[in-house]
Amino acid sequence: MQALPILLLSLLLSSQTVSENRPSLDCNWLKLAAPQTECTLAGGWQLAALGQQTGDPGYYRFALAIGRRFRRQPRLHTEAVLLEGYSLQQLHRFDDAYRVVEPLLAIAPIAAVYQLLGDIRLEQGLIDQAAAYYQQQLNLKPSPSAYARGAQVRYLSGDVEGALSLLELALEGATRSSDVRELAFALRLGGRFLLTKGESRAASRMLVDSVRLMPSPSSRLLLARAQLASGQRKAACSTLLGLIDTYPAPDAVAWFDDLAACPGQDGLRQALRGQVGGVDARGYARYLLLEARETAMAAELLEGELRQRRDPLTLALAAWADLDLGYAAAAELKIREALATGYPEPLPYLVGAMVAAQREDAPARERHLVRLSRQIFLLSPREREIYARLKDSALQPQKL
Repeated sequence: MQALPILLLSLLLSSQTVSENRPSLDCNWLKLAAPQTECTLAGGWQLAALGQQTGDPGYYRFALAIGRRFRRQPRLHTEAVLLEGYSLQQLHRFDDAYRVVEPLLAIAPIAAVYQLLGDIRLEQGLIDQAAAYYQQQLNLKPSPSAYARGAQVRYLSGDVEGALSLLELALEGATRSSDVRELAFALRLGGRFLLTKGESRAASRMLVDSVRLMPSPSSRLLLARAQLASGQRKAACSTLLGLIDTYPAPDAVAWFDDLAACPGQDGLRQALRGQVGGVDARGYARYLLLEARETAMAAELLEGELRQRRDPLTLALAAWADLDLGYAAAAELKIREALATGYPEPLPYLVGAMVAAQREDAPARERHLVRLSRQIFLLSPREREIYARLKDSALQPQKL
């Protein structure tokens, strides 16, 4: 079934029949939306997997309803709460997800609970708390999943080489166990890490395998970026157009400017109109900020995101919006917080250079530009234009 009917039916479901205090699910709703899916916990996890593959929030809303349906059954309580918490996390309701899952530690302190709590905290930018949960997961059950998440912590802290070293254990374990989901996850992480290092060809190979095993909008977009960075424009065009066939990813628009001959741009841009109700509010805000130039709406979305999480990417985008709206002091506070994490990707450094230029801090601007010069290939066309302007202005003679 197409994404839009799933989304509409799930919105009707959430508004009319299901709440935390009234966790009933009429399984006839599910038959209308996904007739091949059983109204069971296993069916709920299948819906969550479909949500990951398509980016459609409707699947997560149905999975959430199924989790709530079964959470009051003692035998199924732990798995039902995990499904509920995972669905809330994927819907970017991170505080709600944590509140639902954390009590499980008192009754079922198993590896899966620590993993989900770590995932929630990682999304929120609380790296130290995420690392502590992942360490407990690893202590209980050394697994490809635990090693991959440890690699994520290292990467987000700026230790790319350490992340790749730990990820090797995840890849080896996932390959031996033939766990398709874990292998696809580890390959996607490996592609991201290698792309950040500038090894775009190797990143492309990993990401092709990840997309083949478990396609998703985020993995397709990452693959397209790697293909563009390695000069594979025809392949990148094909990968980006594949996004139109699933749930449109707002971030994809930024990369079409590198592919003037690629058909389908108008279709993707049309599909994005009014998509603010999707899962990825941050991705949509980035599109509004960089492409649609609707800064006020982007700022509103990002402030909403910051109430749920304060990770470096969200902070950097919010700082950019603040700067565009004339709130230089607020922008400076946010970008300082983002840069303090050691995040290895370039956007916070671009925004840092913009903020430094605004306050006429030439040394700070130059420091950020030097850092950016090693990762220009990771910037979108619009971001590269801003980098070029900042660099040109830095080369101009200063007024006496």
